[in-house]
Amino acid sequence: MPEGHTLHRLAGELTEAFGGRVVRSSSPQGRFDAGATRLDGRRLTEATARGK
Repeated sequence: MPEGHTLHRLAGELTEAFGGRVVRSSSPQGRFDAGATRLDGRRLTEATARGK
């Protein structure tokens, strides 16, 4: 289990790398189809760390 500072750093790196970009999401095996559908085509504004 990663520690809080690691999760916060990663969230910042993801925001920096992908913030403002449109997400393309799918679930090839169908297991996460509902979640993938909700994300697909939306713009990533910020990645945040939750918990810890």
